[in-house]
Amino acid sequence: MKKDIIPGVGELVQVTVKLARVGMAVWTPETETYVGRIVKNPPWIGDDQFSMSCDLKTHPIRIIPRDWIVSLKHGDVEVQAPVVAAVKPQSDQSWKIAGSAGKVYNVSKQGKFWRCNCVAGGFNKPCKHIKAAQELAAQTA
Repeated sequence: MKKDIIPGVGELVQVTVKLARVGMAVWTPETETYVGRIVKNPPWIGDDQFSMSCDLKTHPIRIIPRDWIVSLKHGDVEVQAPVVAAVKPQSDQSWKIAGSAGKVYNVSKQGKFWRCNCVAGGFNKPCKHIKAAQELAAQTA
């Protein structure tokens, strides 16, 4: 999605994003829609993301990667992301890692995100299988 379609700070937007559903232990929707105002990015946020207000009391802002955007509505204007950009996978890699009880787990890396099909991985928690795959990846790089 083009960088220039994000409106200015303070503008009210409705953003629909495509969610990563890899390795989830529970059902999750393919997309989610958020409504909020564009806020100034904190200094640690890159140009590939933007920030908007959030209704959660524990998190004052929501940080959204631009390549997750499916559509963005601002006033009467709605911009749809190109389908190719919304579903285009980044460099995919996968490993089979043996667990301590002998079960084999599938660990994958999609872009900068690591996933494992173990119980901890189902909750997007780092696990020893991911750490083992990261060590293997570092050795082969």
